Amino acid sequence: MVRVLACLLLWAAAVPAAYAQLLLSPTRVVFEGNSRSSQIDVVNTTNQAATYRLTLVNRRMNQLGEFLPVDTPLPGERFVDAMVRFSPRQLTVEPGGSQVIRLSLRKPQNLAAGEYRSHLLIERVLDANLASSIDSAVGNPTSDGLDIRLTPLVGALIPVIVREGSALVDMTISAMSFTPRSGENPALLSLSLERAGNRSVYGDLVVTFLPAGGSSPVQVARVNGLAVYVPNPERILRVAIEPPEGVDLRAGRFQVTFQLRPEEGGKVLAEGNLDLR
Repeated sequence: MVRVLACLLLWAAAVPAAYAQLLLSPTRVVFEGNSRSSQIDVVNTTNQAATYRLTLVNRRMNQLGEFLPVDTPLPGERFVDAMVRFSPRQLTVEPGGSQVIRLSLRKPQNLAAGEYRSHLLIERVLDANLASSIDSAVGNPTSDGLDIRLTPLVGALIPVIVREGSALVDMTISAMSFTPRSGENPALLSLSLERAGNRSVYGDLVVTFLPAGGSSPVQVARVNGLAVYVPNPERILRVAIEPPEGVDLRAGRFQVTFQLRPEEGGKVLAEGNLDLR
């Protein structure tokens, strides 16, 4: 039997509180005001010891929410890699155990006002025994069978943000359009989340349907943990709409709100409406 072992690398652009094999808290680090230190708790939720390598990297989010390496900074794009320190650089977490990543900020004098951001990349290191097993299994077929085993490796990007001076932001929801459900394809609401100002935003998008005739509003979609980073002017979204049974989307209005996360006060930053006819 030919045994093929594959390593699957899992990435989280915005890491949820509980993520596969890795539990991280918090999932964002923000230095502002007099804040100079922070920490991230890392919990291994598997039954095997795991080793992780840490690196501070510079990434750019495009308008579709994808992260790309930065070769040349864009105007208004500033990073924290020269002023944030962290330790350890590598850590091993026992099964069900936890470790702490400590971060500290050393701001240079006369730092220009605005927002600075990099990402802490947390990569699981491939175990040497597993690597040997892969080489041995692939190189020594024993029959005409095929056994594929996936070994997940976890990777996460945690934004590390430094804000200096006054932070101003203005949000707008625009370019809204609706595509009804078609066969196996879900109904989709397309929109642009536009940002202006000198700070990023991180919040939740809520879509409510207001039926024609005055029936009670119904929440039909919610997307938590959306970010629009400086210097990006917009984030383009396509949100799957899932109405409860019996709700007819052919007549009524969509109300879309974007609000800060509860831990940041929950303030509504933008609202948009789309009439359906």
